[in-house]
Amino acid sequence: MSLDDRPSPVRQETLTVLARVAREPALRAALAGVPAAVFADAELGVHFARLAILPRDETCAGSQAWLAFESNFDTPLAGEAEARGAHLSVLAERTHGALGALFACCDGLESAPSPGELAAYWARNLVPSTASYQGHVERPIARIRLESRLREVILTFLETVGRASPQELFERIRKHVRACAVTDPALAGLDIDGPPPALPDPAVRSRHLRENLWPWIESARPGDILPIVAQAPRVLGEWERHDVVYDVRGHQEQ
Repeated sequence: MSLDDRPSPVRQETLTVLARVAREPALRAALAGVPAAVFADAELGVHFARLAILPRDETCAGSQAWLAFESNFDTPLAGEAEARGAHLSVLAERTHGALGALFACCDGLESAPSPGELAAYWARNLVPSTASYQGHVERPIARIRLESRLREVILTFLETVGRASPQELFERIRKHVRACAVTDPALAGLDIDGPPPALPDPAVRSRHLRENLWPWIESARPGDILPIVAQAPRVLGEWERHDVVYDVRGHQEQ
């Protein structure tokens, strides 16, 4: 099966905003009122977002709490600064009612900020991100949702279909999905007869699934090498053969 999902310039970018809290009780009250779906609008392109209060250190004189905001999002823009600025502008426009009330409890922002004021405040308080996670590499939000719906349709069909050879099941599934794509708006954009998407490359994925310790060593700092090497016998001798949670590769391939 394939998706009508030609190679796209869309990529994922990450940003982190850190603001010093001025009125913590008011912030906590405002945070309790933020809707759970505040980042769910598909047009925001948010893969993952989080708001967190970093509490003050009671052992340190003058310590204050901080409000952290992180977002991992789709963007067609190549430059980091340009992508982050555009994302903050869209976020501020769509969420300033909920998020503006939060950041108005922080230093440097007036109450009830406009979308432009909120976006500018976020931009002033950007800090470097120390890590970036991608759970669906090289897949924009629209494709992830399409593939998720496709999986649901196939599994539901397999719950009721009778026994058959793999080839016959394959043909039945294709026929069923083709029929569903005509009426199911969640399958819009699915082209079951088109070429497979160029990315992510299945050959690269298969190669990475065969890797064990080398990615850890390759990404490590010099001081990390000896501890990693020292644990190698335990990883290869125990975890791979006996730890069900660790050995996800076989489960995924099944």
